[in-house]
This record gives sequence, C-alpha cells and structure tokens, in this order.
Amino acid sequence: MPTLRAATRFRPCSARTLRAVLATIAVPLLLVGVVAGFTSVSVTEVAGVLASGQMEWLLLSAVLYGAAHVISALVWREGLSAAGLRSLPLGQVMRAHWICRGASEFLPAQLGEIARVAALKNRPEISGRVLRVVGSIGAFKVVDGGLSLIVAVVIVGVLAAPLLPGLTTIAIVVATIIVALLGVVVLWRSRDSVFPLRIRAAFEELAVGVGLLRGDHPVAPAFALQSTAIVLRMLSLAALLPAYGAPVSAAPMMFALLILTGLLPISPGGAGVREAAVVPVLIVSYGVGLETALAVSLATQAVGLAVSLLGAGIALAVGTRVGVTPAPAPTPQPV
Repeated sequence: MPTLRAATRFRPCSARTLRAVLATIAVPLLLVGVVAGFTSVSVTEVAGVLASGQMEWLLLSAVLYGAAHVISALVWREGLSAAGLRSLPLGQVMRAHWICRGASEFLPAQLGEIARVAALKNRPEISGRVLRVVGSIGAFKVVDGGLSLIVAVVIVGVLAAPLLPGLTTIAIVVATIIVALLGVVVLWRSRDSVFPLRIRAAFEELAVGVGLLRGDHPVAPAFALQSTAIVLRMLSLAALLPAYGAPVSAAPMMFALLILTGLLPISPGGAGVREAAVVPVLIVSYGVGLETALAVSLATQAVGLAVSLLGAGIALAVGTRVGVTPAPAPTPQPV
C-alpha cells in the first residue's frame, strides 16, 4: 500500500497538462493579437488614452468594486452559517475572501478558490470539516453566479433583442448549465449504488456544506446581499466609463458581457476574452472609438487587479491581528 510520502512525491507534469497550461497562456494573447492585428490598433494611442483617465472617477470605481466584494464575502458567510460554521470570525471570512480574490487574478478556471480553503484550513472551527467549507463555496458560487447570470441574460435580452445569434448562444449556455445541474441531481440521488462508502461519507459532508441551497438556512439574506453586490458592480462600471469619456449607459451591457465571458474561464481574470467581447460592442453599439474601447476594457481589468491585490495584501498583512490561529501541535506522548 503506498505511503503518504509516496503519494505526495513530486511528479513531472504530463504533456497533456503542459499543453493545457500553454493554451491558457496563448489563448488570451491570441485574442488580443487578433483584435490588434485586424484593426490596426495603435498601442501608443491606447496607452495614452489609458493614462488619461480621470483619477477621481477611477478611484470611485475602485471603491465601488471593493465594496461589491465586501458584500460578496458576506454572501459566502451566509453559506458558511448554513454549513454550521457560523463560529468563524467575520474577519477570517473577509481575509479568506480577499486572498482568494488576489489569487484569482492570476489563475484561470476558478482555481483561486483553492486559496480560499487554504486560508481557513488551520482554523480550529473547521478542524475535520474542510469539505463543509468546500460545499459552502459551491453554494456561494451558485448564488453569486446564478443571480448574476440571470441579470446578465435579462440585460442582453432587453438591450440586444434584435441580435438573435447572440441570444441563441446565451440560450445554449443557459441550457448547458441546466443540464449540468440536472446531472448533479441524478448523480446525488444514485450515490448509494455508484459510490463506495468512503466517498459517500465525503458527499454527505459536502451536502452539509451546501445547506444554503437545501433550505437549512434562510436564503433571502444571501440573495439580497448578492443583489446589492451586483448593483455595486454596475455602479463601479458606471464610474469607470466617464473616466474615458464613454457613455454611462454602456455600464449594464458591460456588466452582462463580463459575466457571460466569465463562463469561459480560459485565462486569468478573463484577459483577452473580455476584450474580444466588450470592445466590439462599445464601438458598434455605443459609438466609442477603438482606442477608447480598448482602454476602458483594460482599465476594468486594472481596477479589479489593483483592488484585489490591495485587499489580498492587507488580508495577509493583518492576518495575525484578526485571530489567525495555527492548528494545534500534537501533544507528545510519554514513552
């Protein structure tokens, strides 16, 4: 039987893994290259427009973006409470959330969520209940992503109703999500015949973690908080747009496009994919110049990156002041 040391021994990554990593790096660069190559973008002009943004609007956008994520952390706390982890200090929940935000800016496909779990793993409140934390993150993502997706689909449906191909694409995405959820339900109901006892025990612990979605906890506060976070995200975009002379009316559509492109987690922070979706819409639908549209998209990323890194840095710096408690060391047994 393999030992723990053998199981955790470093193994070189496979060729398949290496290709996936290279694709993650290459795809956003390719998308940016396509936009730049086929439209004769002047990098100097884009940089000039980006640097000319009105600082007061950019600071307001950053503050609103940060406030949105503070509210999002409270949504996650509702999920933790439903999982029986209400005893976790609010400061620790905020700390883990911001560390996750910082990591997510550099990692694709929601891999930053690993940092959220790692930030709490030494807390005595979750000793032996890490799977509950994982389940609470899943419930948080359903509330966060589900409500945001509904709002995005409604916005696109109202503002871009004549664009049937776009709506068809959205319908396919929504249908895919529904089929995936149905698959999870079928898998869960057949767990007794499919999974061994040890795996079923893990599923039971995960089920406790997603208590927010099972009616074990009032869900209305979570949805109310998430609605507030969505409004703050839109206001953040509404503050960023006039910094570059772009119309504020583009904020709802930009929000919708950011949510929909987030369904393709192939690059860190959505870089490249976001530009491919946002820039053409700003140009065609709102009459924004090419360089300005690119500057707006890049500034959106820059604001998110700056706020997330600042929040993560503060969370790491003040961690010991909000009660970070290492796991207790084993007590030596008398010989």
